[in-house]
Amino acid sequence: MKKRYKTSVRDIFESVLEILEALNINIDNIDRKKRIINASTGLSWRSWGEMIHIRVASVEEEVEVQIESSPKTQLIDWGKSRKNVEAIFRRLDRSF
Repeated sequence: MKKRYKTSVRDIFESVLEILEALNINIDNIDRKKRIINASTGLSWRSWGEMIHIRVASVEEEVEVQIESSPKTQLIDWGKSRKNVEAIFRRLDRSF
């Protein structure tokens, strides 16, 4: 899922890191130069965890945030990946 915001790339990138921490999502790898964050969730009663890939890019005069979430090991995640993406975007929408 992708969304665009009218703010700076730096502000969005730092906000995403803060949101992940607030949601107790583990940050596995950060590439500040490419503006990519790889994160993951742990085991829950609904899933074995998800891998979350976030890319922040400058597009024209806006900042595009692309978030993908997928299960680590299982085929069906019962909507958990979608909920991860929506939770991050919901918090971004409140901030920007």
